[in-house]
Amino acid sequence: MYYYLFVPLLVALGLVFILPFVPVFSQPPRLDRSKLGLLVVGLLLWTAAGGALSTPRQLLLGVLLSASAVYDLAARVIPNRLLAVLAVLAVGVIYASARSDMLNLVLAAVVCLVVMTILGIAGRGALGAGDVKLCAVIGLLLGLDTGLALIALSFLLLMLPAIYFVVSGKGIKRHLPFAPFVWAAGMLFQVLSGGRFI
Repeated sequence: MYYYLFVPLLVALGLVFILPFVPVFSQPPRLDRSKLGLLVVGLLLWTAAGGALSTPRQLLLGVLLSASAVYDLAARVIPNRLLAVLAVLAVGVIYASARSDMLNLVLAAVVCLVVMTILGIAGRGALGAGDVKLCAVIGLLLGLDTGLALIALSFLLLMLPAIYFVVSGKGIKRHLPFAPFVWAAGMLFQVLSGGRFI
């Protein structure tokens, strides 16, 4: 009984500690109509791939990945406000639907955050802070095994155009946005699992 009160309190204290260091209230870049249309198409594809079996966590993941992909394509940034709001919503959804998994999911978010931070440092700026925080929220929604599998598949998909640009000599120093590949990996998970991977 006390466990169910302790974990949300721990998460809330963590958010109180972390959020002052995150510029949540900075204004995200505006999306023009074509980018908003792309966002709607991404969400519709995600929902169609999940079918009627979509859970609240799955729908929240679809919003997270679709919005992050469009912002990363349009402005090469994943807004802190978007990530913070969706992280808080994720905690609420998990508390309502999978309370017993709360501690494991929070730990998965921390592990994904640490792993991506290490990769970001090793990559010398190839991964942005938004990509790192995006993967932490993915860990929170999916758990450690599925979250890391999704991130690994995202890197594999990213390697395809990266190899092409290196071999063709068209962009050895080119930085590709990471979030669209995370969205594509999520769509593959949706399609291959029939919407049952959460």
